[in-house]
Amino acid sequence: MAGPVEGIKVVELGVWVAGPAAGGILADWGADVIKIEPPAGDPGRMFGRMLGCDLGVNPPFEMDNRSKRSIVLDLATEADRGTAFELLSDADVFVTNLRPGALQRLGLDFESVAARNSRLVYGLITGYGQTGPDADRAAYDVAAFWSRAGLAHLLTRPGDTPPFQRGGMGDHSAGMTLAAAICAALLARERTGIGQLVTTSLYRQGAYTVSFDLNTYLLTGQPIAIGQRESMGNPCMNNYAAGGGRRFWIVGLDAERHWPPLCRAVGHPEWLTDPRFADARGRAANAVPLVAELDEIFATRSLEEWAEVFAGEPDFFWSPVNTLEDVVADEQFHAAGGIVDVPDGESVIPMAATPADFHGTPWAPRSAAPELGQHTGEVLAELKARRRPASLPTVPPPGPDRLTSSDFPVLWPVLTRWADNDMFGHLNNAVYYQLFDTAINAWINTGTGLDPITMPSLGIVAESGCRYFSELGFPESLLVGLAVTRLGNSSVTYRLGVFRAAREGAADEGQAITALGHWVHVYVDRTSRKPVPIPDAIRSLLSTACVSQ
Repeated sequence: MAGPVEGIKVVELGVWVAGPAAGGILADWGADVIKIEPPAGDPGRMFGRMLGCDLGVNPPFEMDNRSKRSIVLDLATEADRGTAFELLSDADVFVTNLRPGALQRLGLDFESVAARNSRLVYGLITGYGQTGPDADRAAYDVAAFWSRAGLAHLLTRPGDTPPFQRGGMGDHSAGMTLAAAICAALLARERTGIGQLVTTSLYRQGAYTVSFDLNTYLLTGQPIAIGQRESMGNPCMNNYAAGGGRRFWIVGLDAERHWPPLCRAVGHPEWLTDPRFADARGRAANAVPLVAELDEIFATRSLEEWAEVFAGEPDFFWSPVNTLEDVVADEQFHAAGGIVDVPDGESVIPMAATPADFHGTPWAPRSAAPELGQHTGEVLAELKARRRPASLPTVPPPGPDRLTSSDFPVLWPVLTRWADNDMFGHLNNAVYYQLFDTAINAWINTGTGLDPITMPSLGIVAESGCRYFSELGFPESLLVGLAVTRLGNSSVTYRLGVFRAAREGAADEGQAITALGHWVHVYVDRTSRKPVPIPDAIRSLLSTACVSQ
């Protein structure tokens, strides 16, 4: 059960909750999320101590960081910033909730990162947005989401002080929004070949949360009144207490539909014709005595007894006001997938699930949250291996004694259409060609790899090579045309040049295309479509045989 985004590489530079929540959702859904932490760790690692949990237990951090890998980098140092850039050079997604000013100082702002990897989807959560007087102002969700966006006020009863939000409410909402935006941007990249910046803010997330109220005010100039339970104009949309104190909520939004079953449930069918309550206007005008009478009636039975009564009225909608203990004991909560088992060594830990399921590509957590820097060595070893050229058998290099066709055995032909999106960027004039596992790269892959950071967004495609064959005395020699795409703000194909690849026996165009495929395979792994390090031999050819087109 790998999940819908298996194979997507995410680099996260997140702190506290919002950024890690977005990365945590993607990790749940199958992405390989590499979490960059400073030497002191993500400050979210302190939540356990703040809550008074036993040493080493940190439930909020576990929720948002399971299934991730942790690497410690001191981004104040040039060397570790270089490692971060290298991680980002072939990443699909970058997730961060650092303030824009801090990202700018580190050189990790969108423009700087995109210049090194144009296919990167850059996901950013801010407190108040990217522009405006408070763009770089520090914010937690209590400030930007809960307080400034109006939620606290709208939930405050007249004369009371504002209520406190629960931990991470705005952060998790913003994290889910960013995860969705990232997935949409990845889908757009399939069409364009280009990544993009996607953003949300805690402030805007809060405003959207109360957009029922906000849009009403924008379109009418009038706010929706803050309701009082004792005087709610629609008694079918109110909460009541059963005998014993258990509260429940009646949710009859359509008053004409839900008023009759309420009358029958409480044993007062005559209210349907009572002039005080017969229509919505009358019920609103007499709300105070009506709610008081309902309070007295509901207090006569336990909630369990009322539940049986309510079950006899299909159009009576209601819900208990649950404690967390009630939620965990609720059979329906478990049936709805609210709990997932997170592997932790030889055991599993039950945790809250992120709230989306994929029935064709189901997901499951892969591990508990990592220890600080737990995967530093592992991730650095992967980077080192990526820099090292593949180990290949020794084959004589090309020279005066030309190789024959027997030196190029076709081991695994696959017809591939290189369309508008590849592993590296948008490619114009896409062509059909064949990729083969052959010995051709053995005699050119002899040098050390070219650091991908210095040559970002490379897309190499054989392009219109056959048009040059006659110019070069084909079939004695073969001109291989390479187009290299580098993307900035627009998609432009730069043809860096052409190679002469000596090969006898290329008796027809089909064999020429085969040879063309050999050269392309040097740069593209046919299975992963990841770039193979460009050896010094190829760099030399680029510098000496490159012809301006």
